[in-house]
This record gives sequence, structure tokens and C-alpha cells, in this order.
Amino acid sequence: MLRKATRTPRGGASARAAGAIAVTLVLAVAAPGAQAQSDFVAIDFRTATSSGNAQAGRTAGTFTMAGRVPDAGRITTAYRAVGPRVDATATLIGTRGILTIGLRGALDPVLDGRQSAAGRWRVCGGTGPYLRLAGKGRWEAVTESGAAPGGMMTPTTRGAFVGRVSRGSRFGHPDPRSADVPRC
Repeated sequence: MLRKATRTPRGGASARAAGAIAVTLVLAVAAPGAQAQSDFVAIDFRTATSSGNAQAGRTAGTFTMAGRVPDAGRITTAYRAVGPRVDATATLIGTRGILTIGLRGALDPVLDGRQSAAGRWRVCGGTGPYLRLAGKGRWEAVTESGAAPGGMMTPTTRGAFVGRVSRGSRFGHPDPRSADVPRC
């Protein structure tokens, strides 16, 4: 017996299809041809907590940047979490210069030793090719604490900043009263 090709996919199949579409869109945006858009930037990072706790601390690690100013190097962050809200400053020290980014976002609950976070970022300042750079975008990260008891294993974080940058103040100044605007 033949089945109709138009049957409705199950929840898992539609979730996998949506995930495949999202991955395809991200790859299309991050493809070399898409980098010709002079203001696109994607920054992938990996860090480990170097001091502090879940409410405040510092992380250190590495980053790679694609887009307007391709670069790679070290990244450090200083963060502070109050309830589900997190504010941070990331300093990217690359081979071409230093870029400082302000972050604001929301933390999800810890589930199976993992905690997701997401929010907005904006450029605060920089040196070299980052001098007078303006920009903003979205960020996502996942921190893994592992199955070890607290204090036994350093939490590690993987994430990405994706957005647009330009010379000068093309993006304007955000309204500082807005609750989701990152501060520098």
C-alpha cells in the first residue's frame, strides 16, 4: 500500500526540520559570499570561568571573528547576574586590535548541568580597526557545569555574537532607559 506524500510530520520531525532550516540560514549568512556585506559580523567564543561564582565573576578563553574585521585571539568577560538578568563586558584581544562589547541578557534555569543565556550586545570601543566602530546584535551562550560537585570542575561556556557593525554612529545611540540595552 502506498502512503500519501503529504502526510503531516510528527512533532519530532517538524522540530528537526525547523532546526535544519535554522542551521541552513546561519550557514548562508556566515558563508564567504555573505561576508561581502561590509557590516556583518559573527564572533564565536569559548571560555572557562576563571574567578567568581554564578552571581558575579570573570571568564577567559578564545574567539574567532568573521565578517567586516576578521580576527582571532583571547576574550575575557566580567559578568554580574541578578535573578535571571545578566550584564557583562567582553574584551576581545585579537591580532588586529582590542574590541570591547557590552552585553545584557537573560539566564535560563540550569538543566542537567547546562545553563543557556541570550540577549543583546553593542560595541563600547576599540583600538586599531575597531576604533570608531559602532555595532549591535544578539548573542547566545551555553555554560556547562558538568556532573562534578560544585567547585570541582571549572564551568565552560560556548557562544556567539551575531550582528552588524559600521564606522561612526550609523546605528545611533540606544535609549538608556530601555531595560534590554547593554551598558558600556
